[in-house]
Amino acid sequence: MTPYILRYVSREEYGLYLLCIDFLSWMSFLQLGTAKVLESTTGKLIGEENYGEINKAYNTTFFFQLGIALFIIPFYYILVTTGIQKNSFHEAFPVIIIIFSVSAALELIRQTFSALLIASKKIYIDNSIQIVFNLLNFGLILLLVPYLGLLGLAMINIMSIALMLIRSNIRVRHVYPAIRTRWASFDRKQLVYFLKNGIYFSLGTIATILIMKMDSYFIGLKIDFATVAYYFITIKLFVISEKLIGTLLNNFRPYIAQMFGRKEFANMLSFYELFIPVTTATACVIVSVLMVLNQYFVNYWVGADFFLGSEFGNYYAVFIIFNLMALPCRIILSATLYRLREHSFLRVAEGILRFLFIVSLFAIFHLKVLPISSLIASIIFGFVSLNFLVRHFFQSRELKYSNKHYLMVVAIISALLISTLTGLTWLLPSILLLFGIGVLFYNYQYKRQQMLTLIKLIIK
Repeated sequence: MTPYILRYVSREEYGLYLLCIDFLSWMSFLQLGTAKVLESTTGKLIGEENYGEINKAYNTTFFFQLGIALFIIPFYYILVTTGIQKNSFHEAFPVIIIIFSVSAALELIRQTFSALLIASKKIYIDNSIQIVFNLLNFGLILLLVPYLGLLGLAMINIMSIALMLIRSNIRVRHVYPAIRTRWASFDRKQLVYFLKNGIYFSLGTIATILIMKMDSYFIGLKIDFATVAYYFITIKLFVISEKLIGTLLNNFRPYIAQMFGRKEFANMLSFYELFIPVTTATACVIVSVLMVLNQYFVNYWVGADFFLGSEFGNYYAVFIIFNLMALPCRIILSATLYRLREHSFLRVAEGILRFLFIVSLFAIFHLKVLPISSLIASIIFGFVSLNFLVRHFFQSRELKYSNKHYLMVVAIISALLISTLTGLTWLLPSILLLFGIGVLFYNYQYKRQQMLTLIKLIIK
């Protein structure tokens, strides 16, 4: 819908809209990780068949997040409007930001219900229902944006989030019939437990902002909002692919939590050792194809002047691969709540390193410093460090753990260096495509049954 939207809003207004959408995810750190702990705790309780505690866990999380949501409304408004030249935008600018502020509050409340659905392994139904909501969203854009412009986009956003909140609430009542929203079920001791563990998830969220979400704010502050639009459009295909793969892989999280509850550690290790190469190879195949198509896609979609270049896109694409490569590690650690402190601090270190990289080298590398800094930080504090924690998790349970996954890191970095040094941007996607197909073929030949079982679980 971007080409259609750009007919009725300026590039600067569209850049501001993208920034506001980004800030919605920024606000999630204020729930202090309680939704993530609720998800892991509920999955573990289901595995133990201990359903009596789920209602208490839900109410404790819900009422805490309700209080935080009320605080978010003024906080979001102040955060977004700081440093923005309001006169260059729509005269309804304050109303637009207030609408997005309320959207942020509603989205925070929705996370409680989403956590319960993920833990129940029923989230795939909601993913299917989401298609209907997307179609409704498209229809509203066609109807409202020509007349209301940026204000229309804000109104569509809050309506979409409100409808998703209502839908999630109804689904939770169906999946968990015993759940009742009652203040009497709020448990202060459980909240302390949730906050004690959730604070580390919250640190991870802050790190995610530094790693993935600060770019729009930094570009808008240092350059202009039009470049924010160029940036998002250039990386659009890669972001969609990451979300798609990430959504499929996260479907496996409740299975890990339930295996952990049943103490099936050998099965966890077996799936994890297949999880890493299959995830990496799949990411390489998909992303390499997108590298080739990206420029043509942007040219056809909105015009050649929105494209930031193949080299920029390639750096960002490799970062996406490494980010997805670390996802199985994060699933194991978050589903088991294992060494959350170290996990969170590593994520924060990744974000801080990237932030320092950008601030100190932006004048030299300009926009290319964004994906380069992400790539370096993701390798050091992402896959390599998190894989070390996962190895310790299995070794502490007297299970042998292989380090062969690091060879894939070396292979991908080598492909990037060869492409960069030769100046042949087409070489990188070619190597990654062959590499990905080779890894998938090898695992299918020698671990066929495990691979098919894993695929069925992920798709389900």
